[in-house]
Amino acid sequence: MLFRSAAPDAAQSLAFNYEPNARPRKTYTGSGSGIWRATPTYDWVPLDSASSLSWITAPLARTTAIAGPGSVDLTLASTATDTDLEVTLTEVRPDGSEVYVQSGWLRASHRKLDAAGSTVTDPRQTHLEADAKPLVPGRAAKVRVALFPVAHVFRADSRIRISVQAPGGNRPLWTFETIQNTEPVRNTIVTGGPMASRLVLSQVRTPKGLPVPVPACPSLRGQACRTYVAPAVQTPGPAPK
Repeated sequence: MLFRSAAPDAAQSLAFNYEPNARPRKTYTGSGSGIWRATPTYDWVPLDSASSLSWITAPLARTTAIAGPGSVDLTLASTATDTDLEVTLTEVRPDGSEVYVQSGWLRASHRKLDAAGSTVTDPRQTHLEADAKPLVPGRAAKVRVALFPVAHVFRADSRIRISVQAPGGNRPLWTFETIQNTEPVRNTIVTGGPMASRLVLSQVRTPKGLPVPVPACPSLRGQACRTYVAPAVQTPGPAPK
């Protein structure tokens, strides 16, 4: 899945504000024992189009199963020398509900890959101090963010959505010590041309005996559900360099 704008062959981009405090830090605020119930109450707030970007596929022609890690391969530019990223995979169903599938996180300066250990679906950073590399403000860099391993079945006529934002607001209990900037920061994702960003998932054969009705919303353990809210018009970013 490529992150495409209207003219896929042109070098285009979209931009969002880096705002770690734009949404609640986590989606669950109940008791520690309550999180282990089958369907805890989550406060999963829809994305703010100013502080995030998202892309969505057309309705799937057939049921599609994934199992394993995934990779969100971004061509990223920022006005800052470093930025924190969260990518989130969801399923948007024909009934208008949106189901959480999985997320991944990365600090852009940690983007150096372990070449021997990385694959097309499983980017692995070295996280060595010697490999840390600040961004050059305004200059595009390749940043591969790993989606944690997951197994999920996207039903026919559902749509696959991927979003990019500052960390926070998509996990029940995890919170993050994000970079806090004194000046506003804009992050840009390239969406067209030879440097277009992309999503790579580990597709597998659809399991036999899969129940025809989709699981009720909510009913999947650990997978929050909300009404899908389409983003407002997303802001074009500067031309990538």
